[in-house]
Amino acid sequence: MVSVTVAGAGRPAPERTGVGAPRAGWSAPHWRLGGMLALLVSVQALSLAGVLAGATWWVLMIGVGWGVLGCAAAARSLGAPRAAVPAITVGAIVAGMTAAFGAGTGVFGIVPTPASLGVFSRLFVGGLESIAVQSVPAEPVEALLFLIVGGAALCAFAFDVLAVTLRMPALCGIPVLFVIGIPAIFLPDGVSPWSLVYCMVAYLLLLRMDVVIRRGGFQSHASAGPSRLRGVMMAAIAIVVALVIGLTAPGFSAGGAVGANSGGIQFAYGVNPLIDLGKDLRRPKAVTALTYTTTTTGGEYLKLTTLDRFTGKTWIHGATSHRSRPLSQGLGPVPGLAPGTKTTTARTVVSIGAMQSPWLPVPYPATQVSGLTGNWFVAPEDLTVNSVNSAAHGQQYRVTSLKVAPTPGQLRAAGPVPPSVSDDLEVPRNMPRIILDTAAKVTADADDHFQQAVALQAYFRSALFQYSLDAPVRDGYDGDSADVIATFLKVRRGYCVHFAAAMALMARSLGIPARIAVGYLPGSTTGSSPPAEADYTVSSDDLHSWPELYFPGAGWIPFEPTASRGVLPDYTLTDVTTAPADVTEQTPSAAPAPAVPKDKNSAAETLASGPGDSGRVGLQITLWVFIALSLGLLPAISRQTIRRRRLRQLSDGVSGSVVAWREITDTARDLRFGPGPAETPRAFSERLRQRASMTESESSALARILHAVELDRYGPPRRIRNPAAALAKDTTVVAAALHRAVDRPSRLAAFFAPLSLMPTSTQRTLRTLT
Repeated sequence: MVSVTVAGAGRPAPERTGVGAPRAGWSAPHWRLGGMLALLVSVQALSLAGVLAGATWWVLMIGVGWGVLGCAAAARSLGAPRAAVPAITVGAIVAGMTAAFGAGTGVFGIVPTPASLGVFSRLFVGGLESIAVQSVPAEPVEALLFLIVGGAALCAFAFDVLAVTLRMPALCGIPVLFVIGIPAIFLPDGVSPWSLVYCMVAYLLLLRMDVVIRRGGFQSHASAGPSRLRGVMMAAIAIVVALVIGLTAPGFSAGGAVGANSGGIQFAYGVNPLIDLGKDLRRPKAVTALTYTTTTTGGEYLKLTTLDRFTGKTWIHGATSHRSRPLSQGLGPVPGLAPGTKTTTARTVVSIGAMQSPWLPVPYPATQVSGLTGNWFVAPEDLTVNSVNSAAHGQQYRVTSLKVAPTPGQLRAAGPVPPSVSDDLEVPRNMPRIILDTAAKVTADADDHFQQAVALQAYFRSALFQYSLDAPVRDGYDGDSADVIATFLKVRRGYCVHFAAAMALMARSLGIPARIAVGYLPGSTTGSSPPAEADYTVSSDDLHSWPELYFPGAGWIPFEPTASRGVLPDYTLTDVTTAPADVTEQTPSAAPAPAVPKDKNSAAETLASGPGDSGRVGLQITLWVFIALSLGLLPAISRQTIRRRRLRQLSDGVSGSVVAWREITDTARDLRFGPGPAETPRAFSERLRQRASMTESESSALARILHAVELDRYGPPRRIRNPAAALAKDTTVVAAALHRAVDRPSRLAAFFAPLSLMPTSTQRTLRTLT
């Protein structure tokens, strides 16, 4: 052994080509890995398209991610110790965040101070609240940009630590999945399947670059083939899995998070509340959302949120989050309500059942809410109650509210619109003409804003319109955009989303401030509790939206335009202006669909929708099982493919002892007793012989492979050292002996989780842990 060591020592040491190699320049391994990580950062940022409005956030994410990766790579190029690079990168991130968001509180603008931490804390809380109250696409306000930039920096930092510092790039898939999960939860149509494909391709390119860097020039021709085959197999399976998930999986497919939740109601966690509403209304079986007891005759409309900003594509909750205040400070005055307007006080006790929401269902206008657990905030513009870290599920609370009862005369005599609600008059510049023309024709005989509002309500509740949950989806005009409302006014079939959005847009076009309330109908009474109170049960079928119009002195008051649904407000019953029979210059379809009855869970509808949904769920479960099995068998398939190819190359005489020895060492690694970092081939073979208690023939086979390896490594050049076919047979015999030396669980672990596919550093870590 001494002679062998001396002979080997006389040879020049091979060039280090791993991640830690001290090579400089743009071709250094950490720069090449950094390039692949930058590509991964870019494509995963693309998956957030649609969640946030505009493109500024995307440019920031890309710039921040590249900056963090470039800082880490530059530190390595300048000779920084391996363990110091993460600390340097963190320092650069903190300095950059202080410069961008510290509002000048940092020392020299980049070193954070206690005041800087206070600014960061407020931005963090404001960003979480913005997520809770905004719908998609969310406006990237400063607090939300703080979370975006910080998240991008942390994600890029995690990529660099995992792929370069720890040399485990495969774990970079964890942050990627986290980012991809954001559109899967918030977008109504889920994450784009092509975004999944792009991320998978970038991820596989990262893994391939890592393999190339690790093996450098030592990858033999014999092992290059299996590596390429394995890469192609992994890429193909990854792309297929990504497309299958993107097109079929619950939480990723059309339906978003709501579609995946069959047992309860996940309402408006940052997604478009109106889209959530439509999905829950179409669920095949109603789910009890809440129960309540109230002193109000006829029950209460319970409002979750209001949508007061119209982008032309969707209605969103535009109340500025930084003006929200803790609920413990009180709800504050009712917007627009004058002291002389008649009101009565109502008391309601609410118990939340299956509903999951960051918004709290309360009657409007509420004056006091008590009994809640968690941190809750109130938006003074609409008196909605929400939380950034608590949920309505399981809450039981008491609400004191007002029943506003203005007279028609008071509403007719309402004064001019105050500047405080001027934003609620905004309409898109390119709003379809049919919306404007219909509003003008319906209200042609009205003398004031109140009569115009009543005329609009009467028009929508006339026989011209029909309530239908299915027609908008079937005919492709479901939603709340201006174009959708234009189609709705022609087709005249839809549900509360379309009625409320249409009346709100038309009211704004007439100069009446309008917004959309989202919440629940009063539900069904279940009997009497104490005297003067009544119990009600509210289900997912009672989800509803309705317009609220602003009249000075009365404030925001509700109207009910949805055909065959809800209850008409008393102040609209004594002053009804009859709408024209048909104000649009077109006729309804020749064969209109029959109106959908109020109780959508009729026997016919249940039979029509149930089997389809059950079949779809069964298909999704089958596909998930297939995906799980495919992913679970992928390591085993890859390892067996490599083994068969090596043996075939040996049998065909293409390869020699190097491949045979590699198969022996990989088999031992899979069985969890691979060679040590400083163990020589002869010492390792002796350990294998004793561990496996090899027979004489098995020991001879191992000795022949070892002899061939030592001759190839240390002996003089020879044309033919050992017949390759004999090496193939000896390799098979030794591998069988090694498998016989362990129990069945160990053999199964070697088959399904082969360590030989992992980087050497990871193998050592796992061997130490086990």
